[in-house]
Amino acid sequence: MRKEFKSEEGMEVDASGSMHSSSEQTVGNDYCQVDFPMGKPDSCDCSADHHELILSEATCEEAALEEGATMTNDWIVAEGGLNQWQHKHPRGCFKGKCAEGHGGQCYFFNPIGDYPHKCKKDYVAKDYVASDEVSAINAPPVTGVPVCKRKVFKFAASLQTGGWPADGGCPNATEYSVIMDQAVCRVAAGCVAACAGGLTTGQFITTHANQSRFDDFPLGCFKNHGDNCIYYNPQLENWGAPKSPKGTPLCYTKHLQMFADHVDTKGSGTANVEGRSSATQAPTLLLEKE
Repeated sequence: MRKEFKSEEGMEVDASGSMHSSSEQTVGNDYCQVDFPMGKPDSCDCSADHHELILSEATCEEAALEEGATMTNDWIVAEGGLNQWQHKHPRGCFKGKCAEGHGGQCYFFNPIGDYPHKCKKDYVAKDYVASDEVSAINAPPVTGVPVCKRKVFKFAASLQTGGWPADGGCPNATEYSVIMDQAVCRVAAGCVAACAGGLTTGQFITTHANQSRFDDFPLGCFKNHGDNCIYYNPQLENWGAPKSPKGTPLCYTKHLQMFADHVDTKGSGTANVEGRSSATQAPTLLLEKE
């Protein structure tokens, strides 16, 4: 993912040893705090409750750009009239096979206002009459892989007393872990709109002047209680976990979802991605089924 930021730095340490920073960072990419994991195939559901469907065309375009996916000129699914094309694909941003795309994959956007019939939780499949020409048909199945969004960086619970918690106390610990990379920590500060301490003085690293400060702060990337700025507390050789850390650990996604991870190698998809630009003729593009 493209994470760009710039900074204006300043740092001071008062007589008590508390850190204070005047550093300010601005994010060069509005989406640096957003990751784009895949949802559940042939549904309108993301793969976790804290993921969200992408219901914005602009965000769908950014997801395609970040993941290296192709979006053709007719990437928006048309209503389709009697063909109900918008009811045949996931709501919002989704992925499907196409001839033009890298790895045979393209991103599409379904602007349907409500959920497709099959995605409605209270919908019961039944025969219904759509018109004199199309009658007694079941609601069509949904085919496609939703493209969802989630936060790249999340704060853990604030540490006030006690020792270092398992997993750093990160939320959704199966997906998130404490940032243990100094460079990523610097970028994260900009993405969460927080100042980063000591970028010019070197005291962004808590143990730069005094290794004994290691026990005073959370391990890795964290927000300092004194000035609410981001600092980095590296693991020291032959030291255990911090003994009495105070601060708020900053976590990030363990597995950033990349487009290549979701390329279908089985070739099982057979349904058309229909009605992207025409309400009468369906393109010859194939929808992926993973």
